[in-house]
Amino acid sequence: MNLLPLLSRLVVLRPPVVVVPHEGADVDAVASAVGLVRFFRALEKEAVALIPSLSAPASRLLDALGLEYTSEYSVDGKDVVVVDTVSPHMIPVDVSRARRVVMVDHHPGDHPFDAVVYDVRSCSEIIAELLFHADVYDEPVYLALAAGIVSDTAGLHGADHRSLSTLSRILRSIDRDLSDVYEVLLPRRDISERIARLRALERSEIHRFGDYLVVLSRVGAFEASAASVIVQAGADVALVYSDKRLTGRMAPRFQGETGVDLLSIFSRVQSLVGGSFGGHPLAAGMVVEDPEKAARAAVDATEALLRERGFSFVHRVY
Repeated sequence: MNLLPLLSRLVVLRPPVVVVPHEGADVDAVASAVGLVRFFRALEKEAVALIPSLSAPASRLLDALGLEYTSEYSVDGKDVVVVDTVSPHMIPVDVSRARRVVMVDHHPGDHPFDAVVYDVRSCSEIIAELLFHADVYDEPVYLALAAGIVSDTAGLHGADHRSLSTLSRILRSIDRDLSDVYEVLLPRRDISERIARLRALERSEIHRFGDYLVVLSRVGAFEASAASVIVQAGADVALVYSDKRLTGRMAPRFQGETGVDLLSIFSRVQSLVGGSFGGHPLAAGMVVEDPEKAARAAVDATEALLRERGFSFVHRVY
């Protein structure tokens, strides 16, 4: 990984540097934020992780590892680093009055600010490489980054050799095993999340396109967790919506066999119903005025993309 383009932007930033992940930050995003704060402190620059909103798994991770962050902090006149974010609509604070904004990301797309984007499976891999370069040793931060890699690669199912190499180097540096990562990443879920996951299965609307299953469901919260459990239960594509957003998860085999991914699906949905989206080919989210309408448009978009690629089937709904 060529760190020079990123280092040249980071070392000139003026403290206190504010590091901000995307709205509803997931494990990869918060791990990247706290890891980047640790990098700046290794440079003897004051820095703070500003995380106004975060997912339940990310909150559990930060609490379990005792990692510091704040939900309120002014960015006016300060240098800001936005991590793991491609869409300006997903930045949870107003950065219009910041002195400078730099973005560190691994998502494809048109980034709105001065961005350094690496073609890797998780943002945590980028930050881990920065810490290796700075010769930093910090066990809680490295455990968080390992969890970020595992989380953003769907439990390593979507990992490539670079992801595994970085993860291996992290674990070796702190003398930990993968089981230690899962211990902080997957503690017993609280009752609200477990109910949401079960409700999502109960409310599933199954669309069968030949041998492929696209499942639509509704929850009040924990959309990503619910979508993941639907894929684990056998869906090729899970589309879970709440009053606030639409979240999608996709089985790697479906993408490999069809060439269809969530970014292509959500791009079509955006052209029809508006909103903004971001994420990865196998895991993406959308903020839109009518999430149910967007979810149903996503089902139609999936069908259309499959037919365009030559798949022939009868559309059945269960």
